[in-house]
Amino acid sequence: MGPRWSIHPATTIGLLVVAAALLLSSTAQAATVSQKNYKIFTTYYKAELAYSNSKMQANVNAAQTKLASTASSISALSSSNVNAATALVDELECQYDVAGAIGLFKADLTSLQALSKLKLPKAQHKDVMAELAYIKRVLSINTASDMAHWQAAGFAPSKEPANTKQFGGFFGVGLRSPSVSISGNIKAFEKLANKASNKSTAVFNTLSTDWATWAAQFGIQAG
Repeated sequence: MGPRWSIHPATTIGLLVVAAALLLSSTAQAATVSQKNYKIFTTYYKAELAYSNSKMQANVNAAQTKLASTASSISALSSSNVNAATALVDELECQYDVAGAIGLFKADLTSLQALSKLKLPKAQHKDVMAELAYIKRVLSINTASDMAHWQAAGFAPSKEPANTKQFGGFFGVGLRSPSVSISGNIKAFEKLANKASNKSTAVFNTLSTDWATWAAQFGIQAG
């Protein structure tokens, strides 16, 4: 039993990506905003880098304990309703990844909230708000609750919870990441951004391996 989509979160997660550009505007207001953008993203990248392997492992251990009963229930369901079970596996994997990478997601949330308060151009503000809603929804994933509600409806396809549909390939859902202007030490900024990107990739690679090993204990095949 495996996911309907073989999408690796590390390549499609869409955590904040800034299109760094030297500010060319001469207005004081634009300069101030670009400086604030620089500070927000610098803080964000440093928070990603501060998410240690020990913290991640502690969160993974807690997630495995919390999600074990749900995994067992889904595994049992697969013998009678493979389609519903597969959909729920997909969502459970997303919940597992979010729990393991919670330090990254919280940093993302904090940064987006800060960006949402700035006087950004309308299109940029819209992108920020869309991704903010996206991250908040990710953080609210609850596979056990969705399974219970769907089971109450006899696992009818027409009654599939919105969350199992959305999170079945959630990390593959494309959102246009906010592209904002910044002003500051661009070379240092890009160096920090690359380090943070490598760190997040490493985190999700580790989680992918951990998930596959853990899920196999319940007869769940990782995608």
